[in-house]
Amino acid sequence: MVVKRGKKLIIANWKMNPGTGEAARALFLSIRRAAKAARRVSVAVCPPAPFLPLLSRLANTSVILGAQDVFWRNGGAHTGEVSPEILKSIGATFVLVGHSERRAKGETDEGVARKVGAVVREGLTAVVCVGEKVRDENGDFFSLLYAQIKASLSRLQRRFLSDIVLAYEPVWAIGKNWREAPSPEIVREAVLFVRKTLVDLFGTEGSAVPILYGGSVGPENIAGFLKEADASGFLIGHESLDESDMSLLIRLAHESLA
Repeated sequence: MVVKRGKKLIIANWKMNPGTGEAARALFLSIRRAAKAARRVSVAVCPPAPFLPLLSRLANTSVILGAQDVFWRNGGAHTGEVSPEILKSIGATFVLVGHSERRAKGETDEGVARKVGAVVREGLTAVVCVGEKVRDENGDFFSLLYAQIKASLSRLQRRFLSDIVLAYEPVWAIGKNWREAPSPEIVREAVLFVRKTLVDLFGTEGSAVPILYGGSVGPENIAGFLKEADASGFLIGHESLDESDMSLLIRLAHESLA
């Protein structure tokens, strides 16, 4: 999965929602209808893993499917884990790796790096999530963000660079009211820093890696982000569970590229 030239990518992360397969099907079909009418936008959904087989039968060129997490290898005695190989076999084309909620549960940069390597070797795209916990006035968080990106991609071979997407999600902005979300100018500054970091690590090829933004994006503020944040798209959490809100976000992204 890549962000196609001239398109924005919107990924819906459903987290541990909804509670039933029937509800998941209805929500997915709603998003698919909105995506079909928005040809300038690429749309993807990350449902809970057990719903992937059900939704893979409904996926088409309008909406693709991804997983919210993955184990760092295929096969073995790892009770409760799901491998890249299994995810690929049940319809996933990409995987979120290093989401802030996984990192909060103890996932390390080294663990993220292992998962990234396993995902791309299986032919899937790794959407690598990074972001600072706090933002200090002196800008020290930039060095922490640089170190996190470097460590999280430490096992990525250059030949797989086209198989990753970076998702910048500042932890301090997640779950906030849209009025408390960072301004488009702040997001643009961070996106530029992430892009420069990728160039520093991988040379000019790093500038082609898509960079998404995630953190309290909703119908009220997406227009500003679309115009000024310089992101390749968005990672949407809570708002993606509301059929009307998600459809509106997709439509607004589509109209912004007219």
